[in-house]
Amino acid sequence: MKMLPRSARSDDIRLLLLIVLLSLLVSGFAIRLVEITGDSFDFDEYDCMREVDQNFSTYVEGYSGNVNFPELVHYWLSYRVLGGSLIAYRTMSLLASIALLLLTTLYLRRLWPTKKEICLIVLSVLVINHNALYLTRYSFFQYGNDLLVSAGLFFLFVRLAEGPIEKKKWLLIGAVFLPAAFFSRITMMVPLATGTLLVVVFRWLRFTESRNLTSLWRWLWELKLLLIFPLTYLIIYISTVYEFGYR
Repeated sequence: MKMLPRSARSDDIRLLLLIVLLSLLVSGFAIRLVEITGDSFDFDEYDCMREVDQNFSTYVEGYSGNVNFPELVHYWLSYRVLGGSLIAYRTMSLLASIALLLLTTLYLRRLWPTKKEICLIVLSVLVINHNALYLTRYSFFQYGNDLLVSAGLFFLFVRLAEGPIEKKKWLLIGAVFLPAAFFSRITMMVPLATGTLLVVVFRWLRFTESRNLTSLWRWLWELKLLLIFPLTYLIIYISTVYEFGYR
């Protein structure tokens, strides 16, 4: 029996793995589409529908603080743009869940095919992960967004640990940070603080020739756009308390 050349076998393996990878993405997408078709809401989700058809000020003033202000913005906009159906309120959660799959795939391409097993394991877990699937059909967009933003920050910090990022790319990242911060919860400060610290530590260990206060300040200044998150949380708190009396 004639053996195939090594290059031909490698091409066949890469093609097979690519098919498996695409199958995981397609199945993950299909599962999430099924998830959002459930016909029941939790009590909190129903609660946010009260007076959603009113103007924004009237709608927000009707709440005593049991729901985050950004979530009320999401509900009100979803009703205005997509209507009041079950799927309408879950659309953003679905998009966040699918974006998480795509983001992870794009990042893992750096490991493909040298660490193909890791790629397949990570994506397989994401496709069937119970929490990720639940958040797909949970109308509170902040929770699904937190999962997506956490993954994005993780990949960003891994890249930053390797060295600086171009200024043009930081502009794009900053533009993404604005909506990401608004629709995330203040608990996002935990991965932000942890990631920032680890980036500095890894660079300190890696770039031995730059172990000085000047380099330390330069590394921290490079991460200044991360301040968008705490500043956004502060602005939301101040504006909602003093404008709407929302606590």
